[in-house]
Amino acid sequence: MKMQQTIASVNPFVVRRQKYYWGLFIMLEVELDIFSGRPNPKWILSETEEKELLKIITSDPTQISPVYTPEEEFGLGYRGFIVREIKTDEGIWSRTNRELESPLPMEFRVGSKPAKQALATEWLLQTSEKKNSKVTDNLREEAASGVVLLPSPTEVVDPTIDTSSEVSESMVCASMYYNNNVTAFNEPHQIANNNCYAFASNHLGGGRWAHPGLRGGRPARENTCSEVMGGLYADGWSHHCSPSSLNVLMIGCVIKPGGPLDSDFHFYRLVTDGSHGALWGHKPGATPAKNRDDCGRLIGLGYDPRTICRGRYTEFCGFFYHNGPVVFVKSY
Repeated sequence: MKMQQTIASVNPFVVRRQKYYWGLFIMLEVELDIFSGRPNPKWILSETEEKELLKIITSDPTQISPVYTPEEEFGLGYRGFIVREIKTDEGIWSRTNRELESPLPMEFRVGSKPAKQALATEWLLQTSEKKNSKVTDNLREEAASGVVLLPSPTEVVDPTIDTSSEVSESMVCASMYYNNNVTAFNEPHQIANNNCYAFASNHLGGGRWAHPGLRGGRPARENTCSEVMGGLYADGWSHHCSPSSLNVLMIGCVIKPGGPLDSDFHFYRLVTDGSHGALWGHKPGATPAKNRDDCGRLIGLGYDPRTICRGRYTEFCGFFYHNGPVVFVKSY
């Protein structure tokens, strides 16, 4: 399968500044794909590191895969590394890659599938120890535990369903808006341009780093329930329905607790009514939107964001409502 090639955007001033101060041909950016709401840590490889990575990957090309592929359905948490060219030059990577019989794509994922050897994953994790990468020891420990991949639907084993935990009629508004539009958010040009908050807000193209409260002028300063709730209120969300509410969106918010550099937020949106079992959808970071939890189960009859498998996102903050089918959000 030919891997899709996508050129990531880059700040030209930053590239020029790096070349001026470091005197290196720098062109490879590494992203630790681990968060759902907040920006992922990124760092730049030196020319020496480019050469080493090229050697490791060409020794076993099975270590890489496309950034997005239907064969890999990710859950919440660590999803491998994304390596991308952020500019073209005549550095070691560019020169050597052109000479390969099957040149490497401009953007690819490392560590998300079984390989003969995991040298690239281990090596990239070591390069994250650079002072400017913002990768904490907690994040390295999480990455070392392996990628979170959902089991196939045929592998899912449902425990006894407890319908008492399902969203009841008293929790929904009289006039709700339902739209199971995961397909729209999964168009190739949309996957990387929307995160969990953009999906929850039903704002297609809301941004890769859409952040609670940023549009409302009071962005969440920390990834805690109290701070994120403050941001939601600033963006127009409420904790309850009003009698005059029409076409109401309903979402659930969860938090991955931690420090300033390794905590995160995530959202779920109610996308169908309860006539045949209410169904929820969510979108972990810049990966495809889905209706399944981390155990591979449909988030429907008997399950809601309070009771599903959420990995390290252990804190449930509550349900929130918005009067109208779209909440316009803003991204960093």
